[in-house]
Amino acid sequence: MMAWNDSIKDPEKEKLQLEKLIKENPDDAEAHYKLAEVYGNMNDNDKAIECCEKAISLNPYNSLYFAFFFFLNHNFNQQKAFDALVEFIELVPDEGDCYTERVIDELGCVDSKFALEYIAKLRTQDKEYVAHTIERWIWNP
Repeated sequence: MMAWNDSIKDPEKEKLQLEKLIKENPDDAEAHYKLAEVYGNMNDNDKAIECCEKAISLNPYNSLYFAFFFFLNHNFNQQKAFDALVEFIELVPDEGDCYTERVIDELGCVDSKFALEYIAKLRTQDKEYVAHTIERWIWNP
């Protein structure tokens, strides 16, 4: 997997520091997110997803957390990735956000058949805005 954050020089050291910080302040969303990046850098996708989910639960309006969550999931669990994408679009509709641009870049790699089925399902749920946004992001970034 391509690294999301290639500035992590010593992942093991950063992991230990972040785990200590989280132990002292378990509600620190940024620390959970940074730990997700470290695990992603270490190619431990399951732990990265777990930490990223925790960061999102603590701060659901942070577009960076959603973008990274999508990045982590889109090759392994498209359903989970697209479900997060729907939530991302509903909570953070600012398309000028740099993290939104990162998500749009990632969408270029999705399975088109899955995406079309997912978009059709959204339309049956009266989520036309979200369906249209995903459709546009995939095919007209």
